[in-house]
Amino acid sequence: MSEEGQKKPWHRQSGETPTAYARFRDFYLIQDERRSVDQAYRLYYANRHGLDASSKQVKKKTSPGGWRQWSMGNKWDGTPVPGLLSWRERANAWNDHLARLQEKEWERRRSEVREADWSAGARLRKLAQRILDEGPNFLKIQRRVVKGEPKQVVQADGTTMMVRVDREIVTTALTADLAVKATKAASDLQREAAEVPKTPLRVADAEGQALIPMGDLIQALLLAKNTLREKDDGFSDDD
Repeated sequence: MSEEGQKKPWHRQSGETPTAYARFRDFYLIQDERRSVDQAYRLYYANRHGLDASSKQVKKKTSPGGWRQWSMGNKWDGTPVPGLLSWRERANAWNDHLARLQEKEWERRRSEVREADWSAGARLRKLAQRILDEGPNFLKIQRRVVKGEPKQVVQADGTTMMVRVDREIVTTALTADLAVKATKAASDLQREAAEVPKTPLRVADAEGQALIPMGDLIQALLLAKNTLREKDDGFSDDD
């Protein structure tokens, strides 16, 4: 493709004078999507005479005939320039170009976010698995002593004595909340990154009927792991 064929509509075109192109580029193209030839001329006039573009003197100005001919793709005297688009058409092409560049930039940003979310999700899944593997380390143990009431006890020799038996109550609370949150966050991040619809973290039974919330499942797994470890260590509730 020749250099001429690579020109974009917002570049200077064949048959277009340097002056006409400068007016288009510097005073028409820079406006927002409500562009007008009259406003382009006002900006030019204010710039040339060092005036405020919002002043009454500038606002009452309208574009001369030559500017309107340029804006329609003609020469100053109205002679058509073959293949030359109007200023509006060229500005619209510029708007489309900017929109494509912006979309590419946002697509790059979305790709970076998806990659980061996927990596973060993978790390969270590893954390959740570690919590499952080290379940007993996430048991919250609380101990409290309940003082007993004094009681009279008859000893073997027939004598009596007052004794008080205190009890130590041990409660264990499984803190699986972190595993639940890590698993849920990992799933959400990776599903979002892969553009897969989010679904509740629930498990179906063998027949696909009853659904078990993931939190309950993790609680059950941790309790099972803890029970098995205690039995392996030689302890059980029957001892």
